[in-house]
Amino acid sequence: MDIKTLESEYQKFYTPTFKILVGENGEEKERNIVNKGVEVISLNVDNTLDGADTFSFTVFNAFDITNKDITKKEVLWFGDDDDSLFKFGKQVEIKLGYANNIKTLMIGLITSVKVDFPSGSPPQMEVSGFDLSYKMMKEKKPRSWDDDRTDSYVVKNIAEEYSLKTSFDDDLDYFLTEKVSKIRKSNILKLSSRKKKVILNF
Repeated sequence: MDIKTLESEYQKFYTPTFKILVGENGEEKERNIVNKGVEVISLNVDNTLDGADTFSFTVFNAFDITNKDITKKEVLWFGDDDDSLFKFGKQVEIKLGYANNIKTLMIGLITSVKVDFPSGSPPQMEVSGFDLSYKMMKEKKPRSWDDDRTDSYVVKNIAEEYSLKTSFDDDLDYFLTEKVSKIRKSNILKLSSRKKKVILNF
């Protein structure tokens, strides 16, 4: 796709915009953190071929300034209870684009919440995490399959454990010519010594 086509599709790249949706249930409007009063001042998404993709965003109004008792002021939207917006392990969907044309760039999990107390401004909260393949990278586990299993079967078998969806090019789906002795739980699967394109839809 050339630059002229992209300009037409994305309104000549005017008015960049984003949406951050937290949680798995509910309508998009309900999951949009801006609609909950969260003021996001920066957003970063890092795509990498080596390991899981990462995201981070900074919340400017993370401190409860309405409480006049300074000893009872607290950071908003963070805690261990299920109702906390930025609870560890919650799903996050990040959409980016221009004007009204935005698309999902990443679906991930919150793994870190940091609070910064800069001089002369309210405390800021940085929320960060990894895409869903992060769950596959926590450990190594030896596996083996019979020779009559196809590559797609192997990938689907692993992906289902982590609620991931898979898609394949049927022309590249082969039967295993030799047993797979070990597979590292990552978003890159090394099947025997043969190269094969595998897509995991997060």
